[in-house]
Parts: sequence; structure tokens; C-alpha cells
Amino acid sequence: MKKLISSLILLAVLILGSASYSWAASAENSNTGKKSQNEALAFDGDFAVVWNDNHANLNNFTFAAANTGFNYIGSGCQVYHHRHWSNTEPEIETGNAEATANTTNFQNTNLTAIEGEGGAAAWASNSDTGRKSNNSAWAIAADVVFVGNFNHARINNFTVAMANTGFNSIKGRKGSIKSGNAEAAANTTNTQNTNYTMVSGDDNYEILANGGVEAKNSQTGKGSENIAIALGINANVVVNKNQAKLNNHTVAGANTGFNTISGGTKSGSIETGDASATANTTNTQNTNVTAISDDGEVSATAQNEQTGKDSTNETIAVNVNANVVVNENQAKLDNHTVAGANTGMNSEQGSGKIETGDASATANTTNTQNTNMTSIGGLNCLPSFPCGN
Repeated sequence: MKKLISSLILLAVLILGSASYSWAASAENSNTGKKSQNEALAFDGDFAVVWNDNHANLNNFTFAAANTGFNYIGSGCQVYHHRHWSNTEPEIETGNAEATANTTNFQNTNLTAIEGEGGAAAWASNSDTGRKSNNSAWAIAADVVFVGNFNHARINNFTVAMANTGFNSIKGRKGSIKSGNAEAAANTTNTQNTNYTMVSGDDNYEILANGGVEAKNSQTGKGSENIAIALGINANVVVNKNQAKLNNHTVAGANTGFNTISGGTKSGSIETGDASATANTTNTQNTNVTAISDDGEVSATAQNEQTGKDSTNETIAVNVNANVVVNENQAKLDNHTVAGANTGMNSEQGSGKIETGDASATANTTNTQNTNMTSIGGLNCLPSFPCGN
């Protein structure tokens, strides 16, 4: 039996949180001179980037064989009995044979958990601007999460199990053959390209009380030109791209038969044991489980108040809250799953008796490919997400 576990597990856990998570940025044009030109830009950004790029190329040959057969007794066998040589009745009795071959492959698994508390904060203001001055204030707060999982797997498996207690032969006047039980099991299990991604947090952009995103024109001068822009961005992007190519050959064979008694004039007996063969191939590729429970709310405010005579004032507020999940899967599988069991093909040339055991052969192939489970909003985890919540 051979068990091969070749795994590339990338665990990326980013905890973007605690009291120091929120950064504050502020910019202000205040008491500007006559005909002056002033720009104020406040930018606060929280960024998390996870990039997993995995490549797996495996060639496995797993072989198990058990044999108690292939026994032979030829003609003319004699034993010394009661002071003279005499022909005896030959007998072959074999024990049981059991063979098990297992191949297990586990590649390209990415576990990513990103948690954030609090949001970015930015504030920009034009106040007490001078006469005929030109003032601009920008407040930008961005919270961006990007997770990219890129997996490539190429697997070739040859898993063979053979068990034999048969192929026994007696050549003589009379004899008996009794073969034992034979059991063979060949199992191939492949799991490739599995991505678990969870993004959670409370990224709230609130105005005034906790900072937030605010741009404001206040007490602007006569004939001045003022523009205030507030932009709040909360974006979560998850990209899963998987490619899997598998070739599986899973073979199990069990035999207790192919026994022969020949060359005699008297009857012989052949009794075979049971034969059982089981071949299983299980493939699971390209599974993406994505849970985004980020309940962040983007709120941006732009305001004009107490503007001067003949002044030109413009305020722009933009809120962006985006969740993007992209799953691209490609799978190509070639499976050959074979199970064979035999207790027959026995031969007795006299008037003897042949009694065979039971023969059982089972071949199973199970494929699960290109599974995407996505939840956005409200859930901490999907049912199959291994986060323990």
C-alpha cells in the first residue's frame, strides 16, 4: 500500500483590525489670500492583497501484489512408505492473499481569512477663503481587499492491486487442489484546487462622529471659486482561476481459479476460495467557497455653507460599495477504473469434482468538478467553510 500526500497549502490570514486600523487624513484651505489658488487633498486607504499562485505536477505509480498460488506438482511423485516406494495422492492447499494499493493526492489548497474593523476616514475643507481666490478640497477614503487564487494541477496516477491464490497445477494419477481467498483493493483519491476565502468586517464610513468622508466649502470669499469633492470606496474583489488535468488508471484483480489436475486415471477435486476485487476512483477539483460578510456602509458628504457673494461653489459626493467574485474553472479528466474477480477456469480431466467460491468485482468512479459557492452579505460563513463559526 502506498499513500502519497503531496500538498501545497497556502494559509493567508490577515487580521486588519483593532483600534489602530482606522487612519485619519485631513486637508484644509483656510484664510487664503486674495486671488490665491489653493488645493487640499486628503486620502486615507486601507488595502489588503493576497496572491496565491500554485503549480502541481505529479506522476504516481502505486502497485501492490499478493500471491500464494502458481504451485505445481509434477508426475511420478513418490514417497517412501512401509519399506517401499509408492505413488501418493498429491495435494495443494494455498493460503489467502490480500493486496491493497492506495494513492491519495492533495494539492493547491488556499485558506484566506481577512477581517477588518473600522473604516478609513478623510476630511477636506475650504474655509474663510480670500476674495476671488480659487480653492479645491478633495477627501478620499478607500478600503480595498483583493484576493487572487491561481491554481494549476496536472496529475497522472497508476494504482494497481493484484491478489492471486490460483494457477495451481497437479499432474498425476489423482490429487486435490484447494485455493484460499483472494482480495484486492485499489483506491485513487484526488483533491486539487480548493479555495476558501472569507472577507468580514465593519467598514463604516461615518460622518462627523468618527471622522468619515466629508468635503466642505464654508465662509467662502466674495467672487471666489470653490469645489469640494468627497469620495468613499469600499471594494472587495475575489478572483479564483483553476486548471486541472488528471489521468487515472485504477485496476484491481483477484483470482482463485485457473487450477488444473491432469494426466491421471482417477478422479481429483478442485475447490477454490472466494475472489473479491474493488477499484475506486474519486476526483474533486476546482472548488471555490467565497463568503463576503463585510457589512460596510460607505457614506460621503459634500457641503456648501455661508458662501460669499458672487462666489462659485461646487460640491460632489460619490459613494461606491462593490463586491466582485470571479470564478473560472477548467477540468479535464481521463479515468480508467477496472475491477476483475475470477474463481473459475478450472480443469479436472477425470471424473472428479470442481467447486468454485464466490466472485465479486466492484468498480466506482466519482467526479466532482467546478463547484462554486458564494455568499455576499449577512453570513459569516458558508456551511462548508472551515472557519469554525
